[in-house]
Amino acid sequence: MPSVLIGVSKFTVKPLRERLKEEFSLIKQTDQGSYAFLEIEPSGGLTHLIARIILDELQNTWIRRMIHTHYGYFDKEEQDQILSHVSTDLKRNAHSYYPYICRALDEHLAMCDLLVIEGFVRFRIKDYWLFLRTTLDKAVDAFLIDQEYQEFIKLLRYFVELQEPKIYLVNIVLEDSGGFKLIDAKGEIIKTQYLEGIILEIGNNELDYEDLLISALITVAPNQIVLHAHKNNHVSKTIMSIFDNRVSLCSGCSICYNNDEEPYHNRRS
Repeated sequence: MPSVLIGVSKFTVKPLRERLKEEFSLIKQTDQGSYAFLEIEPSGGLTHLIARIILDELQNTWIRRMIHTHYGYFDKEEQDQILSHVSTDLKRNAHSYYPYICRALDEHLAMCDLLVIEGFVRFRIKDYWLFLRTTLDKAVDAFLIDQEYQEFIKLLRYFVELQEPKIYLVNIVLEDSGGFKLIDAKGEIIKTQYLEGIILEIGNNELDYEDLLISALITVAPNQIVLHAHKNNHVSKTIMSIFDNRVSLCSGCSICYNNDEEPYHNRRS
């Protein structure tokens, strides 16, 4: 079988060379400009190994280069966070492209003994390259949304610190239906002008129970908050982020188990 020449940009040649040397006889490496060409004596399994190298090694390098090219306005720490997010998504989804890449490699090497990997990926398996770019763009969108969320949480925490507490203790029962109940230290449902005022202010708009709950808590500014029947969900995390050490989690009590009354969120005055 004739030798195969595999070309790759120099900044990705090391992982490719090391992996190829583990399985095949490397004849020589030739450098031309920004590319390195590895000549190997192929045997069975070459296309499968190259597909594994693309998915395991090279795609993260390409993603980092995409970040630098298209999102260079983020600082290094932010770029690293985006790369981490993309890498998690790729580990979960990219390997579905393995059979597609193998078939395309088999077809290419059956006709040609030269494989330039970056060109092959960009132009021969365009769907995979588009998948990488789309995954990156989605990760950047998620990163920006998270940044906005964190800034919003900081603002709410600052506002809470300025508020004078209007009530000492609030027990929060989160309902499976998406509602909630606020219960005071005596075990009574909290029905004060604070909560009624919030509902009247919202008026006939559709109530988002998370927004309503957070608004109610900020309004009454309790000294202590106890989360009952809680789950590790977005609402619980938001409450703990805003109110920090004022929040404690109940592991089970009479309030958790006697939860039959209609949630306050579902009521109208």
